[in-house]
Amino acid sequence: MAALSEVIKSGGVASIQKGLTFTLMRDMPGYLGYFWSYFYLQPAFVDLGLSSSASSFFAGGFAGTFLWLLALPGDTMKSKYQTGKRLSLLDYRL
Repeated sequence: MAALSEVIKSGGVASIQKGLTFTLMRDMPGYLGYFWSYFYLQPAFVDLGLSSSASSFFAGGFAGTFLWLLALPGDTMKSKYQTGKRLSLLDYRL
């Protein structure tokens, strides 16, 4: 609770959601890649002869990799914005 009151004190109530746009820019493509790849890879691994459990395991591993491949650029921009490293929205590059 002390951290929340410090954030509000230093930046106002609007500072609570600072970085929400970048969070959505990170999460939306990331989870799209995760669920899309899992949806297609899990049955493909079953077709290759893996058990249901093994195919779920491997599909989940690949899906997690796809999630972070798509989410990392947005996560980098969010971190730069939240820490105040850049001043302009157009200045966010990887």
